[in-house]
Amino acid sequence: PTYREMYEHNRPYDARVQGVLDWLQLPEAERPHFITLYFHETDSKGHDFGPDSPEVNAAIKQLDALLGLLLDGLQKNNMLDKTNIMITSDHGMTNVDIERIIDVQQLLDGFDCQYHEIGPVMMVQPKPGELDSVYQKLQQTAKNFAVYKREDVPEYFHFSKHPFISDIVLIAEMGWSLHTTGSADRYRQRHKTGGNHGYDNHHMDMHGIFYAMGPNFKSGYPTGTVRNIDVYPLLCEIFGIMPRQNLDGDLSRIAFVLKK
Repeated sequence: PTYREMYEHNRPYDARVQGVLDWLQLPEAERPHFITLYFHETDSKGHDFGPDSPEVNAAIKQLDALLGLLLDGLQKNNMLDKTNIMITSDHGMTNVDIERIIDVQQLLDGFDCQYHEIGPVMMVQPKPGELDSVYQKLQQTAKNFAVYKREDVPEYFHFSKHPFISDIVLIAEMGWSLHTTGSADRYRQRHKTGGNHGYDNHHMDMHGIFYAMGPNFKSGYPTGTVRNIDVYPLLCEIFGIMPRQNLDGDLSRIAFVLKK
């Protein structure tokens, strides 16, 4: 990028918006054509209190006001009608609580395994020679989660070919959390309720948002579900550049949002 600032988690949100507006006031030859802006407030409050909480509603109101600040700044500089704006998120959120914890290490008592990651997805690496025994034990005790050998993980997860993926993959049902004994104890001490993401993205709770406005976009047009991976080829189309060909994004799935 031409201009880059290190991410500061505690940087005030209004300062982030003002930074964008400052860039847009640079001389045209120096002015960036593509700017990204990130706010973490809804994610943080969603994890701490759950997506249906008053705290998340307050965070949404806060970010709505910041969007208004950005739009007002663009209007003031006579740029609003010439600027494409896209609002996206990388995931949704669902409610979780301490009553929905699965202690995988306890289920595998007597086996010496390595456990990687906690939450909606966990990977289990058995000792050499114990793969089938561990897999069968998990299959027998599986409740509120699914058990897969790495090569059997459903294709749409794209999670079976990397060498760092363990031999067994567990995927929790919505709202349930996979833990080791130690992490389960720590989680119970820190949380009563909250939110999380990373579950099967076919569930609506895991869907994010997509809004767009500007000279290249249709107005008042409901999109239905769009895929985040298609945002990249959409941006390439707007900028008139050739997208890389070895990616999963597909312009044809999202081109309907554009004016023709």
